[in-house]
Amino acid sequence: MAPPIAYDVARAFVGCFSVTPRGIDRVDLLYARFLFETWPGDCIGTLPTPWGVRWYDRRRALQLLDRAEELWSETIQPCEDRVLLKIKSRLSGNHAPQFDKSRKDGQRVNPVSRFFEILSATGFSFGDSVVRSVPKNSIYVNPGHITLKVPCLVSWLKHRPDVKSVFMVHDVIPLEYPEFFPKGEYRLHENLVAQTARYASGLIVPTAAARESVLNALRLCRQVEIAVETAPLPVPPIFLEKDR
Repeated sequence: MAPPIAYDVARAFVGCFSVTPRGIDRVDLLYARFLFETWPGDCIGTLPTPWGVRWYDRRRALQLLDRAEELWSETIQPCEDRVLLKIKSRLSGNHAPQFDKSRKDGQRVNPVSRFFEILSATGFSFGDSVVRSVPKNSIYVNPGHITLKVPCLVSWLKHRPDVKSVFMVHDVIPLEYPEFFPKGEYRLHENLVAQTARYASGLIVPTAAARESVLNALRLCRQVEIAVETAPLPVPPIFLEKDR
C-alpha cells in the first residue's frame, strides 16, 4: 500500500496573489498536480495559517490548484493568450497583433479580493493540526521552498519523527552569488539549507550542477548522509506538443 503524502501547498496558495506564475510556481504546480491526481494512497495538503500549520483534504487541495490556474489565466487556450501571441509575433519578425485595449495587461492584484476568490473556490475550514493528525508514516513533500525559509513553519516535523520528508532544492545561487539578490535573500536561503539538513530524508535537485552545489552547502551544515535524486524540471504538456 502506498504511504500517505502530505504535500506543502504554501507555494500554490501564495502564488495565487501574483498576476502570473513564476518558474518555481509552475514546477510546484506540476508536482502537486501529479501527486494529488495520481498518487494511489492518501494525499493531503499542508498550509501555514494564523492558527498554526494545518492540513486539508485532497479535494480542497485540488480546488486550490484549479483556482490558481484560473487566476493565472493558465486555463485559456494558447490561441486566446494575448501575451503568448504577442511574443510569438515578435519572435517571428511580424508586427505585434492588435488587441482590445479595454482589458489592461499587467493589472495589479487586490490581495483582499484575491483572498476571497480563493476562499470561494475552496471553502473555509480551520483544517486539522499537522502535529496531531497528519496520517502516520506520511511522506512530507515540499518542492516550493517558501516554508523551508521560515524555520517555525516546518518545526512541526520534530514532533512527528514518523513522517519522512522529501524536499526539492532548486539551487543555492543566493549563497554563491549574494550580490545579485535582494538584501535578506542570503539569510533566507541559509534557512532553507539548514532546514533541509535537519529534516530531509530525501532530496530532489534539477541538474547535476545543482546537485554538487546543494551537497556542498549541506556539508557546511555537517549533513552528507542524504538520498539525492537528480530529476529534470517537469515540463507543462503544451511544450511537449509539436507545431506550437
